[in-house]
Amino acid sequence: MSDPDAGPGEVRTDWSCVSGPGAVWFERGANGNLFATFSAAGTYVLACTADDGQDRTTDEKTIVVTAATQLADELIGWG
Repeated sequence: MSDPDAGPGEVRTDWSCVSGPGAVWFERGANGNLFATFSAAGTYVLACTADDGQDRTTDEKTIVVTAATQLADELIGWG
């Protein structure tokens, strides 16, 4: 996800679970990659909000998890 207005300043991203059959935990690894851990199999809708202090945008993605697992952001397709 990129800067909502392509302006100067740091972009902050926040992740959340919009819906799903279980809990989702988000954390950054030592190398900066984002990991999402799912407590149960099923269909989840995840949201990523980018905010640079001036503008904010949110994008949602549907993820189908076949077993309780952990996915890296490159598998989710967002940075």
